[in-house]
Amino acid sequence: MYNDYGEGNPLFGHGPDFGYWYFGAIRYGDEIWNGARYKDYDNDGTTDQTDILRWDEEENGGEGFIEWKQARHPVYGDIEIGGFNPKFFSQNPPARHLETWIRNEGLFNIEMANHLPELEWGRIEVKRTKAWRADSSDYQLRIGVTNRGKLPTALEQAHLVKIVREDRIELEFDTTGLEKDKPSFRIIEEKKKEREGSGKGMYGDQPESRIQVKASRDIPYTQGGSSTETVFTIRLYNDSRLKGRASVISTRGGALKGKEFIVR
Repeated sequence: MYNDYGEGNPLFGHGPDFGYWYFGAIRYGDEIWNGARYKDYDNDGTTDQTDILRWDEEENGGEGFIEWKQARHPVYGDIEIGGFNPKFFSQNPPARHLETWIRNEGLFNIEMANHLPELEWGRIEVKRTKAWRADSSDYQLRIGVTNRGKLPTALEQAHLVKIVREDRIELEFDTTGLEKDKPSFRIIEEKKKEREGSGKGMYGDQPESRIQVKASRDIPYTQGGSSTETVFTIRLYNDSRLKGRASVISTRGGALKGKEFIVR
């Protein structure tokens, strides 16, 4: 649940909001200690300083409160000093209670880490879809990726502020032994090619007389607990076969490298 305190605008100086609006990241400020607000002893509907003082006496040996006493200040003259210990009671747990709160914080951080995106390979499938009169055939290479985490590989806000790239699948082909002036395969484009230098679509818009070494395709950000896949159409000539490796690149989701495949 998100409470939009800024009514659509970031709260300057507020870390969690800044992290979300400007970096598209889930950021939190965790108060590690409840300030001894354990119990409403007098049942008046609120846990006030009277209840905190009683807890300090009964559960903390009275170490969280310093009795008021007179003192002399060089500027303000006669004053009184005392009250709750600011460092080891108001802001942080007393030493004797620190371990429980540290443990809870550690468990919370581990649970948060378990929600992060975690990529693994999905199905990789090669299927022959068409045979031509000559000794050539078209194949579909289907490559999938699964996010075992609970958060997506990127939040929509991260995409809006352009701090992450599109997730993508890259192919690198093994051209060992292939003749440079007589390619044995070609990637079949399903959509109109992007203009040169656009950074989108397929790698290697070379003429057919040159061997294409790499190809890539953007994929949607993968939601937690779901899978995303894309399909490359590859035409093989001369009844040949094609070996290669696939990689997944995600700015926030990480990378998967070197998944081997054979098209034949």
